[in-house]
Amino acid sequence: MTVDTFTSGSGTYTCLAAGTLVIEGYGAGAAPTSAGSNAVNGGYSGAYGKKTLTVTAGQTFGYSIGSGGISYLYSGPIGGQAGGATTVTNGGTTYTAGGGILTAGGAATGWDTNTSGTAGAIKSGNLGGAGGSAPGPVGGAGGAGGLNASNGGDGTAPGGAGGGMGKSAYSSGQGAPGRAIFTLTPSGGSTVSRRSLSLRTRSRGVAN
Repeated sequence: MTVDTFTSGSGTYTCLAAGTLVIEGYGAGAAPTSAGSNAVNGGYSGAYGKKTLTVTAGQTFGYSIGSGGISYLYSGPIGGQAGGATTVTNGGTTYTAGGGILTAGGAATGWDTNTSGTAGAIKSGNLGGAGGSAPGPVGGAGGAGGLNASNGGDGTAPGGAGGGMGKSAYSSGQGAPGRAIFTLTPSGGSTVSRRSLSLRTRSRGVAN
C-alpha cells in the first residue's frame, strides 16, 4: 500500500499499479471577519470527501489544493475571506471539497462520501468564537477565539477555520489550507517497483 499526501499547489497523481485507490479531499478553512472592534464569531471549516475506485497502472488524476482564507486587520481592509476548494479530476469527472465561506461550511460534491464543513462558535461577550473544525479522519481543528484584546487563533490543517477575534483586538485567525490524500492498494497480481516507490517517497507532499 502507498499513501501520497499533497498539501499545496496542483499537479498530477499517477497510479504505480493496478488496484484499489481511495482518494480523500479536504477543502480549506475560512477566516472570519475582522470588522470593527467587537468580538466576532468563528469561521466555517472546509468540506471533506472520499472516493473509492478500481484503477489501472499508469492511470492519472489531477489535483488542486485549496488555500486557507486570509484574515485582515480591522483597521485595514475589513472582512474575512473564504477558503479555497480542493479538487481532484478523473477524466471528465471532478470531485470537489469546497472551502468554508463566510456564511456556511464548505460543500462536497462528486465523492462517495460528501461531508459539509462545520460552523464556528458564536461569540460570547468579549470572547470571539472558536473556528469550525474540519470533518474527516484527519480534519484540522478550528482556531481558538480571542479574549478581550487577543486576536483569534489560526485553524489547523487540513481545513480548520480561523477563530474570531476578541473585543478590541486587531485580527481574526487565518483559515488552514486543504489537502488531498491518495491511498493505493495494489491488486493481488500487481507489483510496485522499489525504484518507483523511492521516487514517489521523495516527491510526494509532506503533511502539515
